[in-house]
Amino acid sequence: MAVMMGSLYNALIAAKVPSDQAQKAAEEIAAFDNKSAAFETRLGEMRGDLLGIKSEMSAIKTVVGIVAALQIMTFAGMVGLLWRGIAG
Repeated sequence: MAVMMGSLYNALIAAKVPSDQAQKAAEEIAAFDNKSAAFETRLGEMRGDLLGIKSEMSAIKTVVGIVAALQIMTFAGMVGLLWRGIAG
């Protein structure tokens, strides 16, 4: 016998549903519940993955900002040297 929801099966039997139909319905609901739980677990894993990606993106943004600032300072220094060379 497959996994089934006993309380649902008992309720269907109490409602005068034939045993084989009650068993099949309880098994289908249990299978759906298992798939739903697996989906929720996977969704939780994906949320964790997204948080990891978010923190990595934050680190990348910081590094790109530092590199951009260094490039601007280098460019400004080169312009300053050229300016002194032309003016001097």
